[in-house]
Amino acid sequence: MIIAIIIFTILQVISSVLIGWHVLIAFLGTIQLIRKKEPRGDSQPMNRFAVIVYARNEEKVLTHLLKSLKDQDYPKKKWHVYLLADHCTDGTVKVAKKYPFVTVYERTDGPQSGKGAVLMWGLAKILREKKDTFDALMIFDADNVAKYDFN
Repeated sequence: MIIAIIIFTILQVISSVLIGWHVLIAFLGTIQLIRKKEPRGDSQPMNRFAVIVYARNEEKVLTHLLKSLKDQDYPKKKWHVYLLADHCTDGTVKVAKKYPFVTVYERTDGPQSGKGAVLMWGLAKILREKKDTFDALMIFDADNVAKYDFN
């Protein structure tokens, strides 16, 4: 009988320690969830982006994309737009040049072979001329719109 009481007491102590440990972990976890977190170190965005926009006769929709990019919640000095204008016969280039953060690469020679060929042409040109000015790149069609906190 004494041995059974000792064994049950030991099991009860072990169970109490384990339950206490779980309660402590749950309590500390809850405090971490509730506590307001302060940013650590420099919380400024560090990446620089090249935003590549493919456009072919997109005069009517290009403004929507460029305004949405202009309104981004990201430092303006950390990104730049490169518009690849492919054989445009409308005012696409004129619209793009109204925005100071846009560099226009106009393709007027060669065959009209589609988006893939123009992207290859434009990316090669951008990488050759501007590769040290960005860390990453994004590609948009001219008829896209970017949410203000897209980055």
